[in-house]
Amino acid sequence: VEGPGEGVFRLLGVIASPAELRALPDDSPLKAIDIPAEIRNLRQAWDGPVQRGLMRVTILAAMDAELQSSLVAAGYGVAAAPVTLAAISDALSGFDSLHLICHGTFKAGAARLLVEDATGRQCTVTEEEFLPRLGTRSLRLVFLQACKSAAREPGVTNVFSGLCPKIAQRAAAVIAMQDFIRMEDAARFAQEFYDVLLATGSAAQAANAGRLVLFRKDNMNWAIPALYLAPKADPLWQPDAILAASRDLAAHFREKPDLAAPFPIEVIRQTPGTSSSM
Repeated sequence: VEGPGEGVFRLLGVIASPAELRALPDDSPLKAIDIPAEIRNLRQAWDGPVQRGLMRVTILAAMDAELQSSLVAAGYGVAAAPVTLAAISDALSGFDSLHLICHGTFKAGAARLLVEDATGRQCTVTEEEFLPRLGTRSLRLVFLQACKSAAREPGVTNVFSGLCPKIAQRAAAVIAMQDFIRMEDAARFAQEFYDVLLATGSAAQAANAGRLVLFRKDNMNWAIPALYLAPKADPLWQPDAILAASRDLAAHFREKPDLAAPFPIEVIRQTPGTSSSM
């Protein structure tokens, strides 16, 4: 994929949290993923672009009726079903980007992802099973919010070892985790990543901004998220020109201390059949 994508950013959000994880004790190293909380975190970055028609998002996950209704009311698509490998593949056919939240691990030189079977119970999938399900066309973004999804075998010189480099051969940009990462840190990184990506279009800027949110002098967690970027693929997406201009104007006026409060300013974006505020 070369050059920025144009038009609506079409993203499939997937959250896999197998049923039996909810029965594990609180001190278990493998915890159930809090689906409403993960959606809530990402919506802080996604809601604005979705409601302005700049982004089309469908979320595939096990959800109750109340959560489904709130998402539909906010402009999201909903697929409330077990997160099987087949369900991900089928849903992805209408999108150019994938954000997958699940547990992951790395053993014997290969990554494994924990998704669900048709009953909602855990199902471990290998690299060999996962990769063909992405399809043959080139994706714009694959975001793997899963531990060890960017891990590689120590000492192996093959640059395509591990799951993430293999996905990068069929996607303009891939975000994945090189090690185990706290779910809270992964969520903070993801929120900042999308905030900056949708404002600037640049995956490199977005990844750096996400790492900066995690940065602390006493640990290296900020270095766990990895970005694989195809040549000439950045900017990844062409942000809305009016929104970008208003952001630049706001930044310019913020540097002028003699102006009390020139912003907020309401911007109306009109397209055929659509009118939305920014």
